[in-house]
Amino acid sequence: SGKSAFTFTGDDVKYVSSSTKYDREMMRLVVTLDKLDEEDEDLEVSELIWDEDNAIAHWDQNGIAKKYKVRLCRGRGGSSTEDGVGSVHTVTENSFDFAEQIPKAGNYYFKVRAVDIRDNLGDWEESPWFEVTEEDLSEWKGSWKQNERGWWYENRDGSWPKECWQMIDSDWYFFDSEGYMKTGWIDWNGKSYFCSESGAMLVSCTTPDGYSVGEDGAKILP
Repeated sequence: SGKSAFTFTGDDVKYVSSSTKYDREMMRLVVTLDKLDEEDEDLEVSELIWDEDNAIAHWDQNGIAKKYKVRLCRGRGGSSTEDGVGSVHTVTENSFDFAEQIPKAGNYYFKVRAVDIRDNLGDWEESPWFEVTEEDLSEWKGSWKQNERGWWYENRDGSWPKECWQMIDSDWYFFDSEGYMKTGWIDWNGKSYFCSESGAMLVSCTTPDGYSVGEDGAKILP
């Protein structure tokens, strides 16, 4: 053992340590490799397609990706100018359901990038355009319901969100443990968020009671 006992070829490899165990029947060798380049071509994402029957985005799995960032975008008058819709989502699967996030009829595409275990980012890749009609929206989306206690949202599969946030038509809404939409200040994971009278979370503005909220909707502390 020892550094002089080893010869390395290929990419830059640096010796760290070596040792034997189990009466010298096993050797443990530790080396370091160069950090992956931020724009390493191995993080490329390919085969971006739409499932046009239900607005689910799909792309090929990347072998070194730990997760993906994905966002819905809308075209302006047929131009290629990006118009992001809603948030950038982080997912571990190679698909994402955008049905509840498409606010109106029009032309849409999605973009996705891979992220490896070291948080290196690949380039954004864009899908083909996809035309969404009013008929499509009526089939894909859930609907708002109301009774004497308040409003709730019924998803297209008949379920409804409880004790969680859900994005609906590009806005975030919070639902309590019984599924009713909440307004006002919401405490969540150590941060505070404000939902307007419509239920939509406010972002990048001042709340009616005078507090500032950031791009993520969280209250900005003094």
